[in-house]
Parts: sequence; structure tokens; C-alpha cells
Amino acid sequence: DQNVLLRVEDLVVEFPIGRTGLKVNAVSGISFDVLKGETLGIVGESGCGKSTTGRAIMQLPSPTSGSIKFDGTELTSLSGEAMREARTKIQMIFQDPMSSLNPRHRIGTIIGAPLALHGFDGIQARVLRALDHVGLPKEFAQRYPHELSGGQRQRIGIARAIALEPDFILADEIVSGLDVSSQAQVLNLLERLVADLGMTLAF
Repeated sequence: DQNVLLRVEDLVVEFPIGRTGLKVNAVSGISFDVLKGETLGIVGESGCGKSTTGRAIMQLPSPTSGSIKFDGTELTSLSGEAMREARTKIQMIFQDPMSSLNPRHRIGTIIGAPLALHGFDGIQARVLRALDHVGLPKEFAQRYPHELSGGQRQRIGIARAIALEPDFILADEIVSGLDVSSQAQVLNLLERLVADLGMTLAF
């Protein structure tokens, strides 16, 4: 199906328990499709494997077994360099923005780091455009993470993800640590970005 951007089939993720030979089945044989332009909500109780599923899609770590096809390419078979290239099209926004933002770096450097890593041109302009997309003034590029509120830090996490102009965003419980007002603002922002930028979202 040409409209399927992400296809996950029989995904299994297991983690060994020390040297006991035993394993924890974090994800056991799930399958789903995400269509281009669609927003998919993955719902389940705490500890059921939602975050592990998202990380497996990113190959962080690679799943134990199963197939993950993104735009027709089997991600589980990609080499390190090819997977790094694929990650420019798939970006993840993490649950706790403070732990994923380097406290010693200014916001502009944090947003620009993935752009520099992947060799993008016009990094400063892209950083400012990303800040504008998430509703923050360009002056925020000179601030540090500790100077921002929780909602603002999560917007920075979103800005860092969309700066690469990905096709697909994985949002890992990104509002669970925010107050109700900030939750609504961030969810409305994501909804608008998906529409304006033509992205696909798994939440």
C-alpha cells in the first residue's frame, strides 16, 4: 500500500536478566500500520511496552525479531550509516525534556546539533524557523534549558525534532510530566504542526 509510511509486523523486544539466561518480554508480537499524514495513538497501561516500541522503531535498540518497514525500507537490516540517514526522516520526542537537553548548551546549539551532525546547510536559519514553528521567539536560542518552564522545554524538544524536517515523529508520552494547561498547549501545537508540515505522528 503506497499510503503506508510505517509498517510494524510481529515486533518482539526481549531484554536479558543479568546472566540468568532469563528474558523479559517487553514487547510480544505487535503489528500495526501508520498511514502517511495519520496520527496514531498507542495506548496502554504503564510498563506495557509503549516506549520500548517507539525505541525499537528507531533501532534503539534493534528489536529481537519482527519487521519494521519505513517508506518501504526494512529498518532492521540497515547498517549504522544507513540507519543514521534514515533517522533524519524519523525523529523522536522524549518524555522528559530536561533529561534530553544538555544543560550546558544554549537552546540554539541544542536544536542545531542534529542539523550539524547530518550536514545540513543554513543551520541558524533552520533553528530560528523551528523556534517559530513551536511558538517561541528567536531570543530563546540564547537561553539555557534551566531558564525555561516545563512546557517551554518540551517545545524545544519538538523544535529539535522538526528542524530536520522529518516525515515521521514518535512522541513518547511527551505531556505526562506537564500541568493540564501545558498539556493542552503542547497537544494543540502538535496537531497544528502535523497539519502545517505534512508530518505523520505516532503518539
